[in-house]
Amino acid sequence: MYKFVVVSLLSFIPTISAAGSWTNGQQEVKDIIWKSGRSGFSVDASLFHDPEKCQWTSKENVYLISPTLENQMPNAANRLFTMMLDAQTNEKKLTVFVDGCVDQQPRITGLKLSK
Repeated sequence: MYKFVVVSLLSFIPTISAAGSWTNGQQEVKDIIWKSGRSGFSVDASLFHDPEKCQWTSKENVYLISPTLENQMPNAANRLFTMMLDAQTNEKKLTVFVDGCVDQQPRITGLKLSK
């Protein structure tokens, strides 16, 4: 019984650490979106980078915050919005950590602000 539990836990750990990826760091905030269940920001098409390959038919160049993050960790979502506002106001570039998709758009789980 104990061996099964340990093996099960160890087999699950690599999938957690391997999830998600960073964009190329060229994202400049064009518009900020604040709507329940669909919040995030858009960029010009030439700056959109989708490492998770979320877009199949959508032509929007949008990065969205996970609705789960907004609901369960509102302080974390507020920090992401603060960084988006700072990037837009000061014309800074963002590197976006995306993990999966929301409505065929990359799901934001982290941001890095650059000069």
